[in-house]
Amino acid sequence: MIKRFILSSVFISFLYAATYHIHFIGNYHINSNELYKALGIEQPPFYQFWKKDTLINAKTLPFIKSKLINFYKLRGFYHCKVQYSIKNGSVYLYIKEGKPIIVKTVSVISKHNIKKFIPFKNGSIFSANNFEKSKKEIKKYYIDKGYCLVDLDTKAWIDIVKNKAYLTYEVNPNKICRFGNIRINSPKDIDKNILKYFLDFNKGDKYSLQRISNTYKNFYARDGISSVIIKQTKKDDATVDINIKIEENKKPFYLQAGIGANSDEGVEAVFGIKDRNFRGNLKTLGFFAKYTHLEKSATINFDMPLYHKKTFGTQSKYSSEIYPGFKEKKYLQTLFLKYRNRPNILQGDIIVDVSKVYDSHDLQTYQEGSFLLTSAKISFIQDTRDNMLEPTKGYFFKGTLLGSIKSVISDASYYKYEIEDGYILPFLPYIIALKAHFGSLHKIDGDIPASYRFYAGGMDSNRAYTYRELGPKDKNDNPIGLNSIFEITAEYRFPIKGNFGGVLFSDNSYISQDSIPNFSKCYNSLGFGLRYKTPIGSLAFDIGFDISHPAKQHAFHFRIGEQF
Repeated sequence: MIKRFILSSVFISFLYAATYHIHFIGNYHINSNELYKALGIEQPPFYQFWKKDTLINAKTLPFIKSKLINFYKLRGFYHCKVQYSIKNGSVYLYIKEGKPIIVKTVSVISKHNIKKFIPFKNGSIFSANNFEKSKKEIKKYYIDKGYCLVDLDTKAWIDIVKNKAYLTYEVNPNKICRFGNIRINSPKDIDKNILKYFLDFNKGDKYSLQRISNTYKNFYARDGISSVIIKQTKKDDATVDINIKIEENKKPFYLQAGIGANSDEGVEAVFGIKDRNFRGNLKTLGFFAKYTHLEKSATINFDMPLYHKKTFGTQSKYSSEIYPGFKEKKYLQTLFLKYRNRPNILQGDIIVDVSKVYDSHDLQTYQEGSFLLTSAKISFIQDTRDNMLEPTKGYFFKGTLLGSIKSVISDASYYKYEIEDGYILPFLPYIIALKAHFGSLHKIDGDIPASYRFYAGGMDSNRAYTYRELGPKDKNDNPIGLNSIFEITAEYRFPIKGNFGGVLFSDNSYISQDSIPNFSKCYNSLGFGLRYKTPIGSLAFDIGFDISHPAKQHAFHFRIGEQF
């Protein structure tokens, strides 16, 4: 008897020391990936075949069972029952979900329309997690409207006998709040009178969390600032005082070096060094070099913030680039004055361009020789996208006008303008992205380098074609460039699994050698792509097909980040 007891104890100890794979059975409303995540069990996606599944210790099964039941309750399944068994080296969790709690009524009392923040309607399954999330979003919405004090009274009555939920949302905000006194604590070598123009608000303006967020972005856009702390103090029911503490980078020098690749230019090597607070007041001085098989360049940049949200700067750039049909060496000297008031940027430039075109394959199409162009440029940008590499919402508009008058300091009279407009429309977890681009070049007198023309095709253009491939060709089958272009892109972006996502796209191009595109002829392409999220942006792989002859005309592209 004693021996049998000892053997049983040893068997049980071995059983509970063992580890097992875990499987779910009976989870119809909640998929297994969500359950693994809720239990804190990491299961590598199918493509990470070299990683092993996470195994669980049998001792934790009672805890896992309890946690799983509680998770189901949070998702509206108050009658969920869970049993488990161990067989064939695995743990099987048998889930009997039971009837869910169904939302019967949703009562809303609010000064502003908050329906878009309430994820419930009559007949939907109640979720405590989504209920809590909706409360936070409603409160944030009111704060962004200027109400710094918000009384939010929400209730969820749950009838677990009839499996019904009755929800109420009542919002009672205080009066509109405004920014009060603003104090900036800054290092000695940074002028407070410059820093105050980084603020997105002034004393007396309506209170807004978005304006505070924009202020953070404005400060952190300057390389010389390492830390920003904005402390808010409610002075009374309608006033919020602001105290801002700024710290500069203790190590002003920043070194950049790396190797990358994309389908347009191939392997790319970059090197840069920057003084992020050159002689104080957040001035920057930097050197940047780039090497690809098409372009080699070296650039020196200097910029300094001024009062009233303005920035003055200069750039000197030398480049050597290979174009289809010719080669070009270029020296650019640019002076600019920029006004930035988020989300808008207005910039004026004076550009001196000294170019040399050589190794022309066709002297009539690509004129060789030296060119001097002194041009004026004005550009306007409005950009509300939430992220440049991986935007999920927002829109952008970019307009540029560049031109010169023939004189002793310029070899030609010309003007060139471009307009680009885009929208990122969230339909979580899906995204619809739309973009239109129009450009036109007008030569009036004299000669300009062929590089001033537009080129179509590539990962930022029509993806059924390789880089600069789309358009008329010379006798050697080299693209000769375009005087006008109009392109429309539409994308449908969607998640697949884990870090993987996909995209379906349509690129449509109208081009011409005249100053207005030929709208009677469109190059239509369709395609699809794969995205894999990384800390520096998604790896993007796209393949596009010209719908007129897809088997003959198609192209593959890869890059980091979305097209827009």
